[in-house]
Amino acid sequence: MPRKPRLVILWGFPGAGKSYFAQWLQSAKSFTHVDTDALRGRELDADWYRRFTRATTPEAYMELVSRHGRPVVVEFGLWATPDNIALLRRLRDAGGEPWFFCGDRHAAKDAWRQENRIRSRKFEDRKWDEVVQNMDDSWSLIVEAIGEHRMLHTIEAAEQLTCRVIYERMEAVEREMTGPGSASNPVRPNEPRH
Repeated sequence: MPRKPRLVILWGFPGAGKSYFAQWLQSAKSFTHVDTDALRGRELDADWYRRFTRATTPEAYMELVSRHGRPVVVEFGLWATPDNIALLRRLRDAGGEPWFFCGDRHAAKDAWRQENRIRSRKFEDRKWDEVVQNMDDSWSLIVEAIGEHRMLHTIEAAEQLTCRVIYERMEAVEREMTGPGSASNPVRPNEPRH
């Protein structure tokens, strides 16, 4: 049986570690990294901003991932609009794994400020506040689209979780969701659980 294509979609608070984790997946786990804020014209980039609602369905994108032959991680840098949240739900329903990175807001904002200095970006603090407020306003839609089990606290004031720990938590959730007795793999009556 052919192996299911793996598409991990990272979204969440600015500064919560999405870029760092995506780069780690690329180097440590051989994922192909797609950043919707820095598209390079590859087929996997799929022109995220325009084509998903018109030409590229989530099912077609999963087919691209399958043909690619390697797991893909997408940094989902899109605003928390109802259409973009619906896209995450559709990607989930097509077999993708959306994850939301969150945690201590002060620590995330401090990390975002530091990244802005390193990358010489000129974003003002109110930009972070605006993005997070937009997520707060759409919180129930986000949780419904992603699922509570895929909300990861990746940054706290005292520590930032290592990429390996985040990956292990993600893998544990996926095993729980796809193992015997899960909603996606129910145990049939009289079938022993392992």
